[in-house]
Amino acid sequence: MARSIAALLLFAAPLFAHGGQFRPPGGQPKVPPPPGLPAQPTAPSQTGKVNHSWTVWWGYEQYQFVDIRRRQRERRGPTSGGEPEKKVDDWRRDLRLQLIPMLRAALTDKDKEVRTAAAVALGKLQAKEAIEDLQTMLRQDKLQEAREAALTGLMYMQEPQLRETFEKIARKRSEKLRVRGFALFGIGRLGDAESLRYLQAFFDRKDKRAKAILPTGKGERRQFRVAALAALLMSEAKGLDDFFAGVATDKRLDEQVRAYAASALGKVGARDKMGALVKLLKDEGDHIQVRRSAAVALGVLGKPMDAIAVQTLRGTARGGRDDPLRHFSLVSLGRIGGKSTVDFLLGELKVVRNEDREFVLIALGLSGDRRVAPTLVRALQTERNAKRKSAAAISIGLLGDPTIAAELHKEFRHAKDWLLMQSCSLALGMLDYKPSGERLKDVLTTKKQPALQSSAALAYAMIRQHSAVPLFVDMLRRTKSVVTMTAIVRVMSYLSSANAAKPLIDVWHDKKMQRLVRAYALVSLGQLADDEDFPLLVRMGFNLNYFVRCEPLDEAITIL
Repeated sequence: MARSIAALLLFAAPLFAHGGQFRPPGGQPKVPPPPGLPAQPTAPSQTGKVNHSWTVWWGYEQYQFVDIRRRQRERRGPTSGGEPEKKVDDWRRDLRLQLIPMLRAALTDKDKEVRTAAAVALGKLQAKEAIEDLQTMLRQDKLQEAREAALTGLMYMQEPQLRETFEKIARKRSEKLRVRGFALFGIGRLGDAESLRYLQAFFDRKDKRAKAILPTGKGERRQFRVAALAALLMSEAKGLDDFFAGVATDKRLDEQVRAYAASALGKVGARDKMGALVKLLKDEGDHIQVRRSAAVALGVLGKPMDAIAVQTLRGTARGGRDDPLRHFSLVSLGRIGGKSTVDFLLGELKVVRNEDREFVLIALGLSGDRRVAPTLVRALQTERNAKRKSAAAISIGLLGDPTIAAELHKEFRHAKDWLLMQSCSLALGMLDYKPSGERLKDVLTTKKQPALQSSAALAYAMIRQHSAVPLFVDMLRRTKSVVTMTAIVRVMSYLSSANAAKPLIDVWHDKKMQRLVRAYALVSLGQLADDEDFPLLVRMGFNLNYFVRCEPLDEAITIL
């Protein structure tokens, strides 16, 4: 199963994944996790102070902005030459047929990491022929993590026959909250009217059956309800706007439950509820978590002509006492964009303090307004703090203006700080700046910092698509570093190339290979065969107030 590693900061772990983080069972891994692990926000201290960094925000949101597969398709097609002209998903369909028997066999492997990886990968492929195998694993495997992985695989299937299994687990109060939450997700994935009613009942005070299923402790009851809301989102059903708005504005409910419902309004595109969100954001007497979520949702929904929403966000960006509320408001203003909003952000850049300054830089990039290009380049060149320089580099990548890529490359060539090198790498990949290819290759093959290797590999795959697979295969053959092999195997799962499959299969079949690398190869093969640019559970992590804690959701968004 995937695991969140709260102790790791985002940039202390390998970075810039596309598709989540597989975390093998059995305690801490022997190697740093491959790229893509979102950092958990720092918990409030006794004084209520929260330390919030742009790197935490990026850890949750990066995939939707990097968008590796879309960029590969739009630029030069497949990642290596000599591939037949087929529809984009044909080779993935062929790979899926090849993988399923191999993955089913791996469910009984003696190695617990392998069994777990195979269960998750089968779910990702929605291999319904493996449902009985996964149910057997769920009932009989002696390893708790393996049973959880089997449930995860079943959760993806969208198979009505599994309703009884999911409901049985969901109502079992002695079961772990994480497991019960995944059972709720499985119900949500069914997506029919019966499933929606089942999940909504947990918010109906008159429903005695639902009340009997809810955990008795306040904290677990809160998380259970948040998981039910997430499950409703996973249904991808229409017509949930009124329900989410009702939960978000019901002050009798727990504040974190309300906060998640407010975020959900953004995720379902409920523009007709923007007035309610503005009211929540303005209400200084309401809980801060609800206001944070309202700020996030308004950024997702808002447009430059939404004057009241923009004005309210300006107020919380400038005058709010809560750091995350200011930061979320700044990011939302950037996402909304428009001339007057960009002018406001440029003005704020001159007066805000350090951490707010980093978020203003990110917001300017998100605006897509190329008038800000000179400002971002100047920040990249003159900021003394590497973290702020890195924010400027990422912002340049977000802006998407190729005319300033050369300035970014110059900073990359002379950078010594690994965080700055990492951010420049990815931004250059986002800009498709081909002259940086050789430098990226040099960083990838000579630097030993895992996060830097991962970001350089991803950027190289975007810029030099036709030579990425041969380079990665060569590195797998030459390196003896488990960290490097794991990073390369994970990056290969993002490629839009059938040629990436055979090397990963070879890694899996190599019994001399380190077992974690083999397990990651299985997960990567499942990701490679996945038709989705953004897997469902990864999408669930987008556009959230991630200070709302929910163990099942925290776990879910780190699974491939």
